[in-house]
Amino acid sequence: MQSASSPPPNDVTGLAGLLAEDVGVYADGGGKGSAIAEGRNGRDVAAKVLADLLRRFVTEKISMIPAEVNGQPGAITKDSEGRVLSAMSLDIVADHIQAVRAVTNPDKLGHLTAT
Repeated sequence: MQSASSPPPNDVTGLAGLLAEDVGVYADGGGKGSAIAEGRNGRDVAAKVLADLLRRFVTEKISMIPAEVNGQPGAITKDSEGRVLSAMSLDIVADHIQAVRAVTNPDKLGHLTAT
């Protein structure tokens, strides 16, 4: 059951309401994982990208666990065997998400498997 403050992943409008107007979404795959090299900027584009990622990747086989990442609020995604697939941090300014930064390169995630 979704809480009132947390829109379901297919609710692009609700998700957009959490984002700053000029939000940026970035993902570093390092050639080994999914990447968004140039970033996706702007509330509408970012909301669609994030909703699509949540729909495609957070399933019964992949979980997203809230975590502090590099001193920021964020999440770690893991597969059903506990392998870390990504680490994501959020820059929050004035109660809106200003930037979403994700690392998907497995070489940069190895240290997270022990935690």
